Amino acid sequence: MGIEIRKLRLMKNTNTYSLFLLVAFLFWQTALTAQEQSYSWFDGENEQKITLLPELLAEFNQSGSIGSRDGQARMVSQMGAVRIYKISDPELIKANTNGKSPGSQGISPVFASGTGEKMALPGGILVALQSDWSAGKCESWINAHGSLVLQKLPISGNYYLISSGSGWASLEQANQLRNESGVLVAMPNWWKAVQAR
Repeated sequence: MGIEIRKLRLMKNTNTYSLFLLVAFLFWQTALTAQEQSYSWFDGENEQKITLLPELLAEFNQSGSIGSRDGQARMVSQMGAVRIYKISDPELIKANTNGKSPGSQGISPVFASGTGEKMALPGGILVALQSDWSAGKCESWINAHGSLVLQKLPISGNYYLISSGSGWASLEQANQLRNESGVLVAMPNWWKAVQAR
């Protein structure tokens, strides 16, 4: 009987340990999946992959709205007028992970490029339209797609910086516009963190 009790205890401990390992593995997989969500944008025909950093948000407007949404958020870096915050509110992280804007213009998720460079979306899309289009036709096309010309870029051809929302809205709109007739290039107006040398 003593041997049978030891076997039962060993089986119970083994099952408990196995269950613990399974739960730990599933938690690790879920955390890894949330941290490794990748997205694409296009530089002309070249697809560029970026990885979402779900616990970071960039604030371009100095409104302090990240702090008002997450009282535990802390600024981890500031480059000029751009502030990067590490957020801790689970609902805000979940919304960011699910591609939802935190609701304020001037706020963007933070991504990492393939080389690890931090990138965010202050708003605006760079578009190149067919070179044989007149300036009037380009502006009409831009207005018909719900944007405004922010700047005609000083290079040969029909290159414009057009208006868009910040964050997810900019990425989604750029990816949609690139498939439109007459568009040669449509890419988000990326802000990139500069590393001191």
